[in-house]
Amino acid sequence: MSGQLIIGQLSDRGKVREINEDNLCVLTPPSVASGIDALLAVMDGIGGHQAGEVASRFVAEQLKKLFSPDKFREWVMYSPDNPDYYLFALKEAIERLSDELNQKASTSTQLFRMGTTATIALFAQGQVHLGHVGDSRAYLFHAGALQQLTKDHSWVMEQVELGVLTAAQAAVDPRRNQITRALGLANTVKVDLRRELFGAQDAVLLCSDGLSTLVSNAEIVEHLQTISDPQRVCEKLVELANTRGGNDNITVILARSARDGTMDETQRLDVAKDEATQIVGAKVDASDDTPVLSRHGLTQVMTQMVGKSKKKKK
Repeated sequence: MSGQLIIGQLSDRGKVREINEDNLCVLTPPSVASGIDALLAVMDGIGGHQAGEVASRFVAEQLKKLFSPDKFREWVMYSPDNPDYYLFALKEAIERLSDELNQKASTSTQLFRMGTTATIALFAQGQVHLGHVGDSRAYLFHAGALQQLTKDHSWVMEQVELGVLTAAQAAVDPRRNQITRALGLANTVKVDLRRELFGAQDAVLLCSDGLSTLVSNAEIVEHLQTISDPQRVCEKLVELANTRGGNDNITVILARSARDGTMDETQRLDVAKDEATQIVGAKVDASDDTPVLSRHGLTQVMTQMVGKSKKKKK
């Protein structure tokens, strides 16, 4: 438990796979840079000869170093006064780690074409900042409702968006595990970035597809509503996925707010409007990257950020 969050975590091999190619990362004070309440990440590795496990573990280990109190200010090239400070940091970290995975893969034929998904949640200043590549997921639980904050970068999701497949068809399509983005599989990686208000009584859940393909949103909500302990929720969700075959590795992290009090919806929207005024001026190079003021709060989805006027940290 950190000062602001109560966190549960569990990664399980499942019932079919010989090794666990998933990895997770949980950083809380004093192991994380000043100003950050927590950094959580789920990685699902890709590649034969155990290369997927190498890739996901490498990213987990490097995140611990990059976001440590000693290293964070050395590589983050932006001013903390920038309202997008943490989003820029997540983007830069993911791009850097993807490049490093490519370099590592070039050193061994057994590591050729290794890669990993990465879904990272950074909690700071009453918000959750997300960096996302692949088909692991992040959810926000607020006011009894579960909202998926990430989009699956998968072949079947592309077909759903094109109207070729329905969501129900995509869920059972044999190609549903084919992903279209990952760290380490290409010279460049496109990162989805987003942030949401995170208030008292809210929760954020990260998971690999080993959970999301076997456990429904409704079942996740049921567990969140009936079990208060985040660790117990993680254990029960993994147990449920395993009872349904456990055909993939299963990883889940759950963070609940530990703050007292509540922020009513009017207050949340007032805060979001203030933030929307600040963020509209951010330089964004994508036609679908417009800030959106949703019922829950400010949503910022950015796939490329082109603000080149960086301030080097001393």
